[in-house]
Amino acid sequence: KKIIRNFAEFSYPLDYEKIKRWTKMTEKDSKNKTRKNYHFAICFKEDSQLIGSISIKDADHFHRTCELAYWLSEDYQGKGIMHEAAKRVIQFCFTELKMQRININAFVMNSASNGLIKKLGFVYEGTRKEYKKSRVDNKYYDLEEYGLLKKNWKKK
Repeated sequence: KKIIRNFAEFSYPLDYEKIKRWTKMTEKDSKNKTRKNYHFAICFKEDSQLIGSISIKDADHFHRTCELAYWLSEDYQGKGIMHEAAKRVIQFCFTELKMQRININAFVMNSASNGLIKKLGFVYEGTRKEYKKSRVDNKYYDLEEYGLLKKNWKKK
């Protein structure tokens, strides 16, 4: 429930039908000629169990911008898994998709995600007040906005 409260796209609890719908959406996105979304499953090495996902959303191939979004099962948080996955996807954005800028956001109260975003080198750009509604409690929450430019990523 904690994950979903911090992730506006899903409602809690995650069940087979919701995951099936998400899988169909990702499959549809992968077949789109003018691809705007890329989804990567994060699986546990030992048994290939799905434990999370990281997505590139709204890739604009003219302006060379996109947005990252992710989630990770609570049992696997704090182990560096998302940090490693995000570093690889950021590299993919800049080297393969030739993006100039990556945007990312997180609910203000999601300190773990905000910390990870900063650790990845994203720069805080502002707070959008009451910008996203949680599917858990139907309340609007503030969203922290961050950006990472390719030229700053290269310096890391």
